[in-house]
Amino acid sequence: MTEHLQTPEHQLTRTPPSDEEMSFDGLRLVALPAGRCEVDVAMAHHAINIPLAAAPARMAVNSDKLSDWDIPNGGLSYFASGTDFKIRITNPAPQIILEVSDARMTEWMDWAGDGVLPSRTFLDWMPDPDADALARRALSLLARPEQASRLEFEALCLGLADRAVARFRRESTSYVSSRAAACSRDISRAIEWAEAHLHERSLSVSQMAAAAGLSASRFNEVFRAATSETPYAFVIRRRAERAVDMLRENQLSIAQIAFKCGFSSQSHIGSVFRRRYGETPADIRRSNLSR
Repeated sequence: MTEHLQTPEHQLTRTPPSDEEMSFDGLRLVALPAGRCEVDVAMAHHAINIPLAAAPARMAVNSDKLSDWDIPNGGLSYFASGTDFKIRITNPAPQIILEVSDARMTEWMDWAGDGVLPSRTFLDWMPDPDADALARRALSLLARPEQASRLEFEALCLGLADRAVARFRRESTSYVSSRAAACSRDISRAIEWAEAHLHERSLSVSQMAAAAGLSASRFNEVFRAATSETPYAFVIRRRAERAVDMLRENQLSIAQIAFKCGFSSQSHIGSVFRRRYGETPADIRRSNLSR
């Protein structure tokens, strides 16, 4: 069934504000809550959308005609800047939206070798398990913004952007790998810089990229191709390894070690240890003392 809307022409605008959102340097991560949602916007920014539950919707893209859509669980969609978007939906679970400025999207698309997609481009939802997992991490992050680091925020945004850019990337994996090899010295500089700044909670992907002389999006891609892990995963791994060494070598409190290794709190280092080692910092210290 198609429904015609008679709506006046409206100016470019953004995703409605939410109680759970974070913004930084051309990026805005938003969790739209579950419940009834009626949106009528002309996108002022590029937007990447991942619903966390399937739902039927009435929707129109670059048209005044609302039609029936089935929005899939964990699907990823992309709305280019300027897209005229209307939706009427009752969300059974939150939706994650990443808004990206024109400058940021141009940077990412240039690295992908495609250039920016034309204004008003819409890419329909397609299942993407990786994007779904990142969106669920984003939901957890937005629920505790006071504990989130810039590094974690950037890593999530870059991960979601990578999944979106992959939808329309034309370059091959071998091309990315060859560019990564050419940038190996740049990556080495970034690693050396990160090792010297692991204790700084403000450490960010952008700072590591600057040390390598690369843009943040290009650095994220090249780093992963060269090391088989993201910059965020590298930093967390090295902080955890440094903390293990300190637990075994000195009598500082766990809270002091967490601070010296760049973790946001004692609970943060505890959750990282449980995921990585299946033990708490206190468990590792006790096992070392018993030897």
